[in-house]
Amino acid sequence: MIPIEYRETTPIPNVIFDRYLSVLPASDLKTLLVILRQTYGWVDKATGKRKVRDHITLGQFALKTGVCKRTVTNSIRRLVERGLVSVGDEHGNLLLQGPDRRGKALYYGYGQRRS
Repeated sequence: MIPIEYRETTPIPNVIFDRYLSVLPASDLKTLLVILRQTYGWVDKATGKRKVRDHITLGQFALKTGVCKRTVTNSIRRLVERGLVSVGDEHGNLLLQGPDRRGKALYYGYGQRRS
């Protein structure tokens, strides 16, 4: 169980600060932070564990980051290439390329996850 004082916080892995804060473009960092907030920032009441992936639409990314959908798409591509973000379908299948993702509900997580 996660202590009550940490349930309403979002843990950010130290590597984000130590390695990527100074090198990621602002749009990439914003996109990554949205993914971390939508996953690690939520505690499942039934299990007491944090989410590892979440369905996030481009519209939600644009609204939360303040950048356009095209920029978010480019940021996601770069974050996937760096291994900072995983993109999958509802069954947990990893979708590495943009064409594989078209027309699907996409689930995002931090780091490279296997199905």
